[in-house]
Amino acid sequence: MKLLPALFLTAITTLTISMTSPQAHAKQQASPLEGSWLTENERAIIKIERCNDNNLCGYVDWIIEGGLQKDIHNEDESLHERPICGLKILGDFTQESPTEWEDGFIYKADDGDTYNANLELTEPDTLKLRGYIGISLLGKTQYWTRTDKSSYKACE
Repeated sequence: MKLLPALFLTAITTLTISMTSPQAHAKQQASPLEGSWLTENERAIIKIERCNDNNLCGYVDWIIEGGLQKDIHNEDESLHERPICGLKILGDFTQESPTEWEDGFIYKADDGDTYNANLELTEPDTLKLRGYIGISLLGKTQYWTRTDKSSYKACE
């Protein structure tokens, strides 16, 4: 009879371990997309990191001297004084594979518009960003380059 509680405990432990999905373990690991990325036009560096519900988000971490400093093109006039530095311009990306994140958005401060977007790590230091309206076919692709935090001074 003492064997029955031990078997029950073993069964519960096995069931608990098997119910823990590989996706749950993957969500705890850092994404290779996380880090600092120099935009294609080399006018800004975007810091990509995990955010709410384990999605990826990106924030302006550096702006070229003389670059846009305030969100003056935002359609909401109350946000025209909002600083670009630290602004969340990427968000809501969900992981499709270890190197692909989809169904997110990019806010383009240059024109004050928000677009659908997908991210793909095409090489260890190259990020493909596809911004679009409606379907991905109707969009524009940029390639960003990974940069080291020590190579620039973050904006304040």
